[in-house]
Amino acid sequence: MLFLCLSILLEHRDHIIKNSLDYNELAMHFDRLVRRHNLSRVLQRAKALFADYLQSEVWDSEEGDELKFHFPPLPDSINTRFPTSAKD
Repeated sequence: MLFLCLSILLEHRDHIIKNSLDYNELAMHFDRLVRRHNLSRVLQRAKALFADYLQSEVWDSEEGDELKFHFPPLPDSINTRFPTSAKD
């Protein structure tokens, strides 16, 4: 679903950027486009985006089913507010 939404946004990005659409204008724009999308082009782009995602460095090439996340460590203030281990 994420890649379909992204594909639709990419199909209309020039119009969105050119007109500097805010949230409400964006919602009205897509509301007017209900059932008017070029389905084959949207699906083809969504499939290509998904394939690129699978080929990216996010997937662990040795394990195949584990994700490699490259997030920076959380600040100590967050770690103390939300401990990761349960206390008895």
